[in-house]
Amino acid sequence: MITPALNALLSQRRSDFNVASVPIQGMIMRKLLTTFVILLLCASSAPASLTVLMWDDCDDVIVVLGVSERKDVVPFRQKLDTLRKTLYPLKEHDFIALFGKSQERPEKTYAMPVAQFREYHKSGFNLGAPNRKDHTEFYIVKDMAGLEVHYGPDGVSPSIIVFCFHTDKDFPKLTEDNLAKRLAWDEDHIKKLIPYVEKRMAEVFPWEIDQKELAKFHQADYAFDAKARLEAWIESGKRLGYTYKHKEGSNAWHWYRPNGKLARFADHGGYDDIPPIFFTWYDEDGISEVRKDSIFITDFGKSVTSNEWYRPKEKVKIRHESTSSWYWYDKNGKAIRTEWDDNGDGIPDWYLTKEDDVEGAYYRDDKEKRKPLKLEESWAINPKLIPEESRISDQPELRVPIRRKVVDKATKD
Repeated sequence: MITPALNALLSQRRSDFNVASVPIQGMIMRKLLTTFVILLLCASSAPASLTVLMWDDCDDVIVVLGVSERKDVVPFRQKLDTLRKTLYPLKEHDFIALFGKSQERPEKTYAMPVAQFREYHKSGFNLGAPNRKDHTEFYIVKDMAGLEVHYGPDGVSPSIIVFCFHTDKDFPKLTEDNLAKRLAWDEDHIKKLIPYVEKRMAEVFPWEIDQKELAKFHQADYAFDAKARLEAWIESGKRLGYTYKHKEGSNAWHWYRPNGKLARFADHGGYDDIPPIFFTWYDEDGISEVRKDSIFITDFGKSVTSNEWYRPKEKVKIRHESTSSWYWYDKNGKAIRTEWDDNGDGIPDWYLTKEDDVEGAYYRDDKEKRKPLKLEESWAINPKLIPEESRISDQPELRVPIRRKVVDKATKD
């Protein structure tokens, strides 16, 4: 999509559309893939946003943008987007492990595919503040491609990933008449890049969640799917002799024990979501929480869960876990250990113990404290390592089941 700002620029003569008109020069220009930035101040009180247009030293950006929405270009963009989604959860140290240290991008050597976007937006909030750690790095992917990764304010998480391919003697600079030839060149390089990245991912991150085993822990009353869980609660409630109460159109579901004390409660927090997204188990007193689960579906269709277990008499936590983090607490409710995943595969990568001030608000940003986690030492993966006082009773074997990735022969080769 070409924005009004970009359209205005493209309406100028080509001779006016040059790097000399950009207030960014020298090494800064090289570091930003010879891009230029337009500061767009929002009319509201929202912070400024930056529109970054990437200058291409191998193609005419105007010609590229002229065909960017062609139906024969879109499938290529979808392939790049799929690969980009695989890489987005990674952190800077992961990119280094996959492709080596960042290098200077040589001029006129790496061409962006036609389907690669030439414009992106980034937040201008707090721009220039000392706590912002934005930076851009370039990684050479074997002899076939390059990745330019723009890291966000935290300095380690990618906000933009730009693909480009190593030019060769057969490289066809895009013109108004050779789109098919250029797309064929791009396709040849994409076909090489995708399996290579998959191969490296399997080598650097050889483990993955065993989804079949994971599903065994999340059936019936513990289902990941909120609708399935609600149906299971209704059925299991009958077997347990609970009285079920729900008024059509309300956002609350109740289950009462034979003595009238509340046993379970579910609601959707006032949202329009039906079925409920919050599920709570109560102790025999009908007041103290024993376990509370939350199930959310993100805008991208991904299920995100949060589970909390409590000591009902002391009213303190035993355990708390989400899609990417795990906490354990002692009998007094003091956090004694946390593990977390920081590359999006659902497997814990780092940990802290009570000696490291687990409850510190910014423990994930504290590179001095966090420690790399060996799989065999993970409590989330090996529940038998959890101290007796920090174990849960309803699902004592609950764990993160893992298996080695299976890579097909074609990818290996």
